[in-house]
Amino acid sequence: LKLAAPILSPFYRPVDVFRRFQPPRTPAPGYLKFEVAIDGVVEPNRWFILRHPLEKTRPFLDATLSYVREIAREARAVGSEFLLVVPPRYFQWSDRECPKDWAAYMRDLNEPYEYAYFEFWDDIADEVDFPIKSLLPEFRATDKFPLVFERDAHWNPEGNRFVAEAIADYLSARGRIGGAPH
Repeated sequence: LKLAAPILSPFYRPVDVFRRFQPPRTPAPGYLKFEVAIDGVVEPNRWFILRHPLEKTRPFLDATLSYVREIAREARAVGSEFLLVVPPRYFQWSDRECPKDWAAYMRDLNEPYEYAYFEFWDDIADEVDFPIKSLLPEFRATDKFPLVFERDAHWNPEGNRFVAEAIADYLSARGRIGGAPH
């Protein structure tokens, strides 16, 4: 049966066979497909942030920061506290996750500046009036697998549980909530 597996595998999941005959998924205009010029290079998709040094992408991250600051102000205006959580993408902590990622064609493996945005948030942490929590260390330290779907980079139920527990642990350690139920 193991020898026949490569031949029979398409018949195990009819959905997989059906997908093979479908045209490739077209990204939504404006979300996955756009053009931005950086240092004379026209970048065709949102992963451009991973391909250029922080000094070149900082204006884009500064714009993001302005939106985040506004959200934090709005949260405080209604009496809430605000925490910015910076999650990694699966490829930043594991080469086993999401082996059939439908969007993998949009980026190269081992992009040269794939961690630059973590550096940005670390750099500005003392300049903002809200805490910033990177989840990269927790993801790198875990042996839980898989945390994202096989074909989609979004967290699966175990990944969502992992993130919720990491955030709860962070808030609990700072006295913001009671202990996390694990």
